[in-house]
Formats: sequence, C-alpha cells, structure tokens
Amino acid sequence: MLLLFDIDATLLLVRDAIGRHVVADGFATAYGVDVRTHLEGYSFAGRTDRAIVADLAAAAGVAPDVADHGWERYRSHVEQQMLDRVSASSVDVLPGVRALVSTLMTQGAHTLALVTGNIRGVAFHKLAMAGLDHAFVHGAFGCEHANRSMLPPLALQRVNAAYGTAYRPEDCVVIGDAVNDVRCALDNGMKAVGVATGGIDASTLRSSGASVVFESFADVDNVIERLHQLG
Repeated sequence: MLLLFDIDATLLLVRDAIGRHVVADGFATAYGVDVRTHLEGYSFAGRTDRAIVADLAAAAGVAPDVADHGWERYRSHVEQQMLDRVSASSVDVLPGVRALVSTLMTQGAHTLALVTGNIRGVAFHKLAMAGLDHAFVHGAFGCEHANRSMLPPLALQRVNAAYGTAYRPEDCVVIGDAVNDVRCALDNGMKAVGVATGGIDASTLRSSGASVVFESFADVDNVIERLHQLG
C-alpha cells in the first residue's frame, strides 16, 4: 500500500506562525502589497502554496496574470526565508509520529511518500528539521498545482517510476488533517485517513469521507492495525 502523507499539522507543527510571516514578506517582495490583514483568519489547512497565493492575491486586488507572473519570485523568496528561519528548535513533531514512521519503514509493507501543500524545498527542509526526511523521498508538492486534487496522481506516478512498483489508486491512502486532504484522495479513487491534530475535529473529517479518523497518532499500535485493515 502507498501511504501519501501531508506534512503540516499531520506530521509536525512549525512554531511562532513563521509561515504566515514569510507569506506576508513574500507578497511584499514579489507583488509590493501588504496582505497581513487578509491573512487574519485565513486558514492554510489543506491548501497548496499556489492556492494560497491565488486567494491572497485576489483579496489584495492583484490580477491573476500578475500573480502568475510573480509566482517564481514569490516562491524563491519564500523558500529561502523558510530555510533561513525554520530550525530544529522551531519544529514540533506530533505525538506518535516518530514511532509510526519508524514502524512503517521497518515493517516494509507500505511505501511512504508525500502529498503536501508546501513548496518542495520547504517540505523537505521541515522534514529535515524534524528528523523525518529519511522516510520520504518522493511526492507531489504545492508549488506544482493550485488544486490539491492534482497532486495524488503525480505522487503515485513518481513512486511507481522510481521503485518499479505498480500501485493503482485503490492501493493508495492519503493521510492528512484537513478536509481538502480527504477530498483530494476521494477525487482520485484513493482512500483517506484523517487525523484531528490540525484544528479540524474528527467528526468533520469523518463526514467529509475519511475511511478512518484518529484523534492523533499517539496510539501507534492502533494506527498500524487500522492502516493494515485498509489494505
């Protein structure tokens, strides 16, 4: 089975709202606009970085073609700022995650990959600061598509090409903390597992279509057992 993990609020949390500060700084640098008021109350949950840019650009009156034209400058600035500002001391690995990842890798029954809204370089930097980068090599990233539902097939294709596997959508499970994580799985004929560590409650994740929902990954044995049952 191919397990496609989200990162933020699923595997780890970054302290001090660093991401929000960097997004605001990126907009000021790439587009010359102040989006701090538009960031108030704006949820990053389940959104790709490209979708975040599109949303905030629209709110700030930046035309779509201008937003697209400035994307590469924005991406480069945000990636460098996140690499500079996010250290091991600013990352908290969520309960049970280290043991879960270690057990899944040891058992060898599953392949682990990413489906994340993060820019690729930011994704791997966060994982490195959490000591989890060894577990994830391939995936699909929020710099590639605004629509998160475009990412799982891309991750699946990359894993099969890299490992010579023949995973099909029905062999895949998307694991995340947001409704959009669930939707991007279901949109592609994949199973979805929710974890209520990102502020979205278990009942909401369940009603959105997740096959299994955990309050957290703290009970690793139970999580492993339930994942095996999905296969």
